[in-house]
Amino acid sequence: MDPMKLINKRNILFIFFSVLGLLIFRTPLREVVRLALYERLYAHMILVPFVSAYFLFLKRREIGSQADYSFKAGIILSIIGILLFWVEEKNGLGLSQSSHLSLAVLSAFIFWIGGFVLFYGVKAFNIAAFPLLFLLFMVPIPGRALETAVYLLTCGSLKRPMDFLS
Repeated sequence: MDPMKLINKRNILFIFFSVLGLLIFRTPLREVVRLALYERLYAHMILVPFVSAYFLFLKRREIGSQADYSFKAGIILSIIGILLFWVEEKNGLGLSQSSHLSLAVLSAFIFWIGGFVLFYGVKAFNIAAFPLLFLLFMVPIPGRALETAVYLLTCGSLKRPMDFLS
């Protein structure tokens, strides 16, 4: 593929938008990286953006052929992401620290998806839906939900395999 085709206005704008998102959401994203590196339950998160990027790379021609700016949808999603982050940061919403981080990362995800829709359009988003939504695996599960899931799985695994027949 011709390297000059990758360097177009749309891609450059999206890169600048992504850098802006990294600056705005640097604190929660730094915490996600820390979790991924040091917490066993979150080790998968470090691989998620690379897997997503690979799948996006595989669909790059389809995405490029359907790319079109979608100002209304993209700006609305990006503003929702920023507002969600701002409200959560200013008010705290009475959430635990892990829920706070989950909401902050989810707001970064919404902001970034908004940027993708803004610069590549809704049709391109539909083509890239799986790789983009796969990024949701980077949102840490809130502590209470994780504890409940682990408890339920542990209770289920403690039953003997043949107990369900009796």
